[in-house]
Amino acid sequence: MILDGFKFSISFLKDNLSKLLLIVSLPFILELLINLISALYLTNANSFTGFIFGLLTLLIQTWAQCMLIFYIHNQATNRSLSDISIYTLYKLPLIILWGLFVALLVSLGLLLLIIPGIYIALRYSFYTFEILLSQKKSSEAFKDTFAMTNGKAIQIFLYFLPPLFIAILITVMIFSYVEIMILSLLYNYVLILFFTTYTYYLYNLIKSNFNGIESK
Repeated sequence: MILDGFKFSISFLKDNLSKLLLIVSLPFILELLINLISALYLTNANSFTGFIFGLLTLLIQTWAQCMLIFYIHNQATNRSLSDISIYTLYKLPLIILWGLFVALLVSLGLLLLIIPGIYIALRYSFYTFEILLSQKKSSEAFKDTFAMTNGKAIQIFLYFLPPLFIAILITVMIFSYVEIMILSLLYNYVLILFFTTYTYYLYNLIKSNFNGIESK
């Protein structure tokens, strides 16, 4: 399964690289502008300003991920970039709100015994995918996210362990010697491209199994 996920991701990225780069170009430019403003004009910024800029960065990266998910899922329909951008912007507030709820649950779980927090994070790994791609209300899609991962927590954990380890290793190797803002930003978007595609493979597999069980 892990090997299949890598094969799917690499193949999809290779076959659709130009379109994927076009999709993330606007979020990349927006985040680059924010980083430039922060570096040039806010050298003495207070913690609140830093928080706002960090929040904007998170919103932009979440939007980029949403656009990639929507494109991967609807690749055959050949949706235009404007359609992808508008639809994902419409869904973004819901995804952010539910994401804050998941973050709260995970934080409470981590405060208890750490393991409950990790378990909750794994069970809600696909909430962005389900809210974005499902035609149901966001609350129902959110419930389905938890239902479809029932008994799958260890499988999800093991699926993400190898690429996370590789990403951490590469990050340490690169940024131990070089720390350039645009290089760091490019690297972040390479990770977003890969992990979104890699996660979609597992989501699609688990969702298909879940729908098969539901229909019986």
